[in-house]
Amino acid sequence: MDSLINKITLYDLTAMTLPGAILSLIIISLVPNEFKQIYKAIDNGFIIGILFFLISYCIGWILSQLSKCLFYMEKNYKKKYSLSFIPIIILLISMIIMACFFQGDNSYCIKLFVSTIIIILYFICIILFPNKQKDKEKIQNDFLIKEGYKALKEYYGDNNLTEENLVKYLAPLVHGLIQTDQKYIRIHNYSSSKSFSKNLAGACLFLGIYFLYNFLLSNGIRFDIIYFLAYLLSIIAVIVLQFRYKFFEDKMNILNITYFIDFVKSRKQ
Repeated sequence: MDSLINKITLYDLTAMTLPGAILSLIIISLVPNEFKQIYKAIDNGFIIGILFFLISYCIGWILSQLSKCLFYMEKNYKKKYSLSFIPIIILLISMIIMACFFQGDNSYCIKLFVSTIIIILYFICIILFPNKQKDKEKIQNDFLIKEGYKALKEYYGDNNLTEENLVKYLAPLVHGLIQTDQKYIRIHNYSSSKSFSKNLAGACLFLGIYFLYNFLLSNGIRFDIIYFLAYLLSIIAVIVLQFRYKFFEDKMNILNITYFIDFVKSRKQ
């Protein structure tokens, strides 16, 4: 029971509520007068806090599914793609464009052009530049897959299993099976961190859209720079969280197979 409470606290309160709270605050900032009327009508800070928590959790739950679109593109390619240099490229080119164009008239078209260039650069870098897996990591992963394949055949007794099926179809089953043993509770930390990175990336994406909206409609060079930098940082945050998501996903895949091999061997003893 204690472990269940720990899981709920780590996953629900962090991975769901915090990203949902960010999006909730964005919505409140868009309609501050309406929110003030609701606050005055309820006139109870505790109830407002509970409602904010529940609404943030619900938004975070929806955001969890929606945020998967950020990582769907990578699954359509056989190779992995590196994003390590994208923040630098976006920052340099964007600042050059800002310096060239914002010396004159700050028109809506110029702002839209700058924002579009940033988005295009983001997707071009994802598609064009492959990232080769390190030889050491590849050898370790191949070994784990082969050992996990043997363990699966032994446990399920299915001679039709292939190593490809192990990775694509049976990894979720393995993940669920090993969680029946408290010995492998550590994998929940990686699962929660992975979900938190995914959900927070979705919240940062909406945050970037919010700052882009204000950047396009703002008047005055001071607010132009503030909103543009906030928009740029939001995009970079999405990229960084994609790194974290992939890191925890790789760790989970390795732990799933490693723990399952240990799970099968311990059952034999």
